[in-house]
Amino acid sequence: MKRIFLANDTSSGHCGSKAVMNSIYNSLSGHYIVGKHYVHVDTMADKTKELIDKSEIVIVNGEGTIHHRNRAGTTLMEILKYGQEQNKKTMLINTVFDNPTPYYNEVLQKLDYLSVREQLSYENAIKCGANPEILLDSCVDPINISNASTLIPDFRNKIVLGGAHPAVMCYNIFKTLDFPELSCQMRSPLSSFNTIIQSLKKAQLYITDQHHGLYAAGIAGIPFVVAPSNSHKIEGLIKWSGLPIKICNTRDEIMKQIRFATDIKNKHIYDDFHKFITSGNFLNKEKMEKILNEI
Repeated sequence: MKRIFLANDTSSGHCGSKAVMNSIYNSLSGHYIVGKHYVHVDTMADKTKELIDKSEIVIVNGEGTIHHRNRAGTTLMEILKYGQEQNKKTMLINTVFDNPTPYYNEVLQKLDYLSVREQLSYENAIKCGANPEILLDSCVDPINISNASTLIPDFRNKIVLGGAHPAVMCYNIFKTLDFPELSCQMRSPLSSFNTIIQSLKKAQLYITDQHHGLYAAGIAGIPFVVAPSNSHKIEGLIKWSGLPIKICNTRDEIMKQIRFATDIKNKHIYDDFHKFITSGNFLNKEKMEKILNEI
């Protein structure tokens, strides 16, 4: 049993982040979590240091936090730095990495393990001298997905609109689109990640700029239209898939891409994305155990 300090717990966030933490906690079951740091806490208190001192391994869930040198992401890097200074094993997992280089190069190079969620983060981490593994977001863990009967909205053959991040340019564009809405950020009993997926399965198409919204559409196996988010995570995931899917920046581009995505001639593209996103290539319990035993 390892003693672990876990940073950036996002289980109180939107449904995709809850699914991520569900997978991470499942992967760490059997080990003792001596302390936690929670998302949006962007200072490192003395209590955090005390808990790290009691641990053997510091694990940071990078998820959507480490980008544009923001304070929350910098705090996560400082947690890793402090852990390394105390001779702890350090792991940065499931992360976006969207920062101008250099950025904490020495910390990244000393990590015992690093996994990123998409191609652009992989390329940025390499530029900082890191040794990343590229894996799908942990939300794809089968423990988060069930076909069991559940109360879901009826989106049969409808175009459905997901949420947009308030800080991005497409936020106001999405407001002009008159489609029923289903967002990973909705707070209700009907907005678990699994419910989002099951709700989308009979929809015609999903429009989103949310990273986990894109995952939900991919798992559901339906066409989608995507716009940029608050980091390169959408672009990086599409680039990694290798599929000819356009990232839309204007309303006209969105409407044109709706026609492209719903054209039966292009169905194979979204079928291939479904295969890509459901490949099982993520940090599961077995892989986590192997890493913990080797570092």
